[in-house]
Amino acid sequence: MKACVCLCILIVSYQFHIARPDVSEATTETMMQTIATTTKHPYSKMSSAEMLKYHALVKAEFVVIQVLSFISVFGNAVILAVIPRYANIGVPDVYMIAMAVSDFCIGVISSWKSLTERYNQLSETMFTVSAYTYWSTIGLDAAASISASLFAMALSVDRCLALKFPLRHAQLWSVRKSKVFVAIVGLISLVVGINYPLRFSVSLVNGASSGSLVSYPTALGENQVMTIVSNYAEFLLRFAIPLLLMTVTNTWTLAAIWRSDRFRKKIDNSAKSALKAPRCLGITVGLVVIFFVTQLLRAALLMDGMIFSYQHRGTFAMESAFAFGDIFTKTNSVVNFFVYMAIGREFRRKVFQMVRMDYLKSGTWKSSSKFSSFLKQNNEAFVYIYMQMKQ
Repeated sequence: MKACVCLCILIVSYQFHIARPDVSEATTETMMQTIATTTKHPYSKMSSAEMLKYHALVKAEFVVIQVLSFISVFGNAVILAVIPRYANIGVPDVYMIAMAVSDFCIGVISSWKSLTERYNQLSETMFTVSAYTYWSTIGLDAAASISASLFAMALSVDRCLALKFPLRHAQLWSVRKSKVFVAIVGLISLVVGINYPLRFSVSLVNGASSGSLVSYPTALGENQVMTIVSNYAEFLLRFAIPLLLMTVTNTWTLAAIWRSDRFRKKIDNSAKSALKAPRCLGITVGLVVIFFVTQLLRAALLMDGMIFSYQHRGTFAMESAFAFGDIFTKTNSVVNFFVYMAIGREFRRKVFQMVRMDYLKSGTWKSSSKFSSFLKQNNEAFVYIYMQMKQ
């Protein structure tokens, strides 16, 4: 609960800061001086040694993002192939499938975005494609990240209510309602994410001459109200609301599990078998803990940008924090598969079944079975040949 109180204080302080005249009067051009080029920020605040370190960090970040993107695409593709094979699809399964779709999109988009940032100068065609798709990919990445956060929040709230009010939860919430909720969240996330290509664009002339994707604000991007509303919406939907609700529900869930464990120790084994915990409870707790670890840095950086209009950008420490924050958020889209394999018994069993079926279909198992039967049938002949060779 201390984390919940601290988060509330941060949100309130953010609201007071945003109302300060010296901050609210900051122009869009001032913000764009630091955020427009995304990976190639003004280096006036860095020394020569820091610039070399930062360039090395950017190269390492590119490799890490590509590796994480590949693992994310592969792992979430497996999740999307396995969970629909469950005998009974419940409410938590719907949320986990929705999270897998969002994380799969994050993996694809992150890979393309880092490629356009690094290799946009390979050819004129590559630069043109990168320029036209750059802010669209940023918007889609924000939309997928928002939806993934809200789906994780929904899973945490749902499992908490199922543990606390099992009968009423089963009566009031169904798989169909959860699917409607997933569709609504997806639409809201797209609406919030689409603000990026509407507010920013890449200069085809200046970018080609400078060797980087130089961005500028559109007419809508110069609207100060639109900028504040967009920042508010992304911060609240992607970080503030999910972190706040997951803090409350996860604390409540862990307290209920602790009380349940104490109660189980006092009863006999026959009564223990009759007590059944809600499905996916351990998975939910694991996902929430990982979400906190991977998202807090990016949330703090976004809050700093909204309060101080990105005035701290350009220093080596701040740019390094943004690089690590980007890596941490992408890690969040990778770990779900490993959490399911480590904690989800049903998921692990289905994965092994799929691997076994693919092994059978490939014919390798059949060929090895034929070879084994051949050895058994001709065992006496092999023994006779062996004895003759020994003599």
